[in-house]
Amino acid sequence: MLLRPLARRCIEARLAGLVVLLGILGVLVGCAGSEEQGPTGLPEPASSLDPPPVEPGSEPSQPPAPPATDPPVTPPSPGAIPPGTTPPASDPPGTSPPESPEAETVSPVKIPGGPPRPAPPRVFYAAPSPIGQAGNAGTSRDAPTTVESFLKYRSPRPGDTLILLDGLYQAPEDMIRARFSEGVLLRGTPDKPIVIRAENEGRVTINGNRAYAPIALEGGDQDFPNQMYQWVKIAGVNACNSSGTVVSLTLCQKCVLHRVCAWDASGYNQHVFQIYRGRDNLLSDCAGWGRGRKIFSVYGPVVGGQPADVEWWSHNNVLRRCWGRWESWARKVEIGPGWGGGHGETYSYNYDCWDTHLENCIATFDARGEPGELVTPFALFLHEGCSNCPGFRDEGKLYGCIGYVQGPQVVYPGSAFNLYSLASSQRIKNCLAYVDPEQKYSPFVVSFALGPTHLPRAFEAWRLTVCGGTGFGGDANIGCDSWAFAGLLVTNCRDDGDTDHPSALGRRGDNVRDVWFYDNYPRMNGWANFGTVGDPLTCFNTPDRIHSPRTASGPLVKPQRCCISPFDPPGPEFNQAQVGLGIDPALRAPRSLLRARANPALSPAGAEPMGAHIMWEVDEYGEDTAVPLWPWPMNQRIHDLIGVNVTREVFELGGGAIPFDYDGDADVDAADWTQFQQCRSASLFDLVTGCEWADHDEDGDVDAGDQLGFEQWQAWSTHGRLTPLPDPPADDYGD
Repeated sequence: MLLRPLARRCIEARLAGLVVLLGILGVLVGCAGSEEQGPTGLPEPASSLDPPPVEPGSEPSQPPAPPATDPPVTPPSPGAIPPGTTPPASDPPGTSPPESPEAETVSPVKIPGGPPRPAPPRVFYAAPSPIGQAGNAGTSRDAPTTVESFLKYRSPRPGDTLILLDGLYQAPEDMIRARFSEGVLLRGTPDKPIVIRAENEGRVTINGNRAYAPIALEGGDQDFPNQMYQWVKIAGVNACNSSGTVVSLTLCQKCVLHRVCAWDASGYNQHVFQIYRGRDNLLSDCAGWGRGRKIFSVYGPVVGGQPADVEWWSHNNVLRRCWGRWESWARKVEIGPGWGGGHGETYSYNYDCWDTHLENCIATFDARGEPGELVTPFALFLHEGCSNCPGFRDEGKLYGCIGYVQGPQVVYPGSAFNLYSLASSQRIKNCLAYVDPEQKYSPFVVSFALGPTHLPRAFEAWRLTVCGGTGFGGDANIGCDSWAFAGLLVTNCRDDGDTDHPSALGRRGDNVRDVWFYDNYPRMNGWANFGTVGDPLTCFNTPDRIHSPRTASGPLVKPQRCCISPFDPPGPEFNQAQVGLGIDPALRAPRSLLRARANPALSPAGAEPMGAHIMWEVDEYGEDTAVPLWPWPMNQRIHDLIGVNVTREVFELGGGAIPFDYDGDADVDAADWTQFQQCRSASLFDLVTGCEWADHDEDGDVDAGDQLGFEQWQAWSTHGRLTPLPDPPADDYGD
């Protein structure tokens, strides 16, 4: 009898434990299911805003494509309005922002015991007003929203993509304008950037009509760096006719502009492209031209004032494969009140910031307007300098860049490359400066102006080519280690005999080695490329090693006494060598300025190769990669917009031609194939004197690899190369 109550209590205890266990399991199941429930605990309805959920780690790199059954939207012609419709204002008085579907406010989901899982990315569509309507959700092509509605009312989150349908965007609600001060915060992530792109590259044009700024992203600086815009990418659009700067990234970090064409800023102190108070941003395969003080400008500290921490100054901004042409900026018409004026440039960088990279960028110049009204342009590439940066932090990189001025000009720049303002730690590699030797301005344009600077080791440069202009200019450097130059090619330099105009390397030749001189024509006896016009050449302005057709037996080496007695004469043979008039065809300069080669007879063991070599894309260290640079990636876009064939224009500098165009008709065809076959059996001497493009891969012979190169050029013709949407540069902080 005593055992029965005890057994009953044991059974009851076991049953109670089982009930508790079942309750725990129910709670766990309920928590797992709560991922699909809203705030009330009821299942959320499905929304077309959100694609099917994707497991973490398997998200697609591109947003999901629109359904194939969606009918296309016909873009409106400029100014066209469908019958019976009235274009809405961007913010009609007395109205509220468009209601958003419930799913737009979905918050990250909390998982017990783990971090919240981010909401899935979304895809939106926008069209020019009035086709695009602010009240549309914009989740399908047949009901697009406006750009303004996406930015202000859709709360873009990491991974979201806005696809711009073809058309002319010119209403205020069509502009890509986002400002933190107006409540818009754009912050993507490395694996989920916020993307705004044209559905069809080049078929979206954002025209500000000089009343609006077409593209303006502006973060905040009060809670540095948490209010800065991050990981935003804009791709494939055209932008023009701004009320100020055309394309502006302000207080942005890790943002990208890719394959964007822009032109014509307003007057006053406005530019075509501008990175202002930002860091780690990238402009790749962009093109700018037309009206503006500067075509590309990189400027300003991230935090206002003069912060003591160099990380709070703009730095590590990269311009890669950009093309710019300065055309006009009228001083008399466009100077604003209270501002004293200024100068114009194609590229202006390191202006109160540091460590700007320019990789494979092209700058040119075509002045349009009356000489009395145009501002005097300063340079194609201008290093402005960061005089206020802590510790004079500067650092800049020019790798594989080309600056050229050709044809008649009503005004002309003072220099092609100008790095003068307290420059330090400037690295220049594989760059070409071309100033049309046949034009009257050639003796007045400095090809490379380097200095004055009073900082040691201010410049390090390898393989530079100068054709035309006055060569290298600069002055006031400290000691024999102020310059570290090697592999310079100086050809077709001119001078007008005016003693106010110095010639190549501006009276400083210390620590400059392996300089090749060809076909330079002074107009005064005693002129020499590294001396002051009319003055005797001294050790002070003599390179360490000189090569020229007049020194075929070997280079001239500067005497050791020159560093001790810099004002002693090195000897008359140095003057003659620097004139460098070529007589023997076997020793002449290369025909292509982009593929400079040293004749083996002139290149001693250990010498730096002669001149620039700009045939491949470069990496962040200025070294060639395996990716061909040509044809120019934006060649077709630029040609379609303004009729400029960048590839042909650059290859024809100095009398050259595009690769494999042996008959000079600007394309690669059957006639060129016949010549290529003949060159395929050519000797090395023939390669130098007539078939230099036959060895396209530069491996020392003409083989199947070169035939592949011929076939590629034949297919490309004037077309450019498409390039994938890149990531911003890594944080190298000047390393």
